[in-house]
Amino acid sequence: MTELPFDTSTLTREQLRGVGIGISSEVVHILGTNIIAKIPAPQALEDHKVEKRIYDRLQSHPNILRYLGQSPPECTLLRNALLFEYHSHGTLINCLDQIIPGRSRWPFQAISAVAYIHSKGVVHGDLGLHNFLLHDDGRLVLCDFAGSGLDGSPPNVSAGVRYLNPLFDTDYPSESDDIFALGTVLYELHRGERLFNERSDQEISRYLRNKQFPDLSLVPSPLREVIEKCWTVTGYKASEAWIELGEYMTLSQDRPNL
Repeated sequence: MTELPFDTSTLTREQLRGVGIGISSEVVHILGTNIIAKIPAPQALEDHKVEKRIYDRLQSHPNILRYLGQSPPECTLLRNALLFEYHSHGTLINCLDQIIPGRSRWPFQAISAVAYIHSKGVVHGDLGLHNFLLHDDGRLVLCDFAGSGLDGSPPNVSAGVRYLNPLFDTDYPSESDDIFALGTVLYELHRGERLFNERSDQEISRYLRNKQFPDLSLVPSPLREVIEKCWTVTGYKASEAWIELGEYMTLSQDRPNL
């Protein structure tokens, strides 16, 4: 585990600032450090164990949240929390309409992250802008694998309405459902706004079921074709999108390997 810049045996609640809380965990920033801790809820310990296994497997990719290890047993306050690099800018939802250096590479980075996790046997299950963070250097990183699927075990989470595959008809999301959600992510990154912004969940669901997708005529090729395939082509892979968009971005210096 990475050496921690704080004394785990004397950590107090006053040194923690809440970042977010959900059904499965509480996320806190350890003040004075660049570390956040994801503290599992008692009812979510199995998901917590799977998430740790996933992060252990996914390290060393520039578009995956950097995992620093698990809090030691003597740090009872953190209760075996998973520790990560802190991103003060928050999720891409917070900065979608901002002009940020490097954002032209976000679509390729999102594709690279999804292609990578799929190559490692991981199905995210809840892909969306809310699970991409903005790094200080301008790149995006995919996060939150609580409830994700690993090695054929299905996810126990599902995507929000904007990202939900209208063909989803099983009990659990699959790789193809991640791909549909990726199409929406790519559209939103290019447009700088949410898909069907200001529409109700019921309206969005109806549009997607009826394949009433937004006009993509102003989206440049090949990103346009990649989005269309994510939304409509059965069996389309993130690795294919990575190749197709990567051929267009061969001059990009931050193109990572899968």
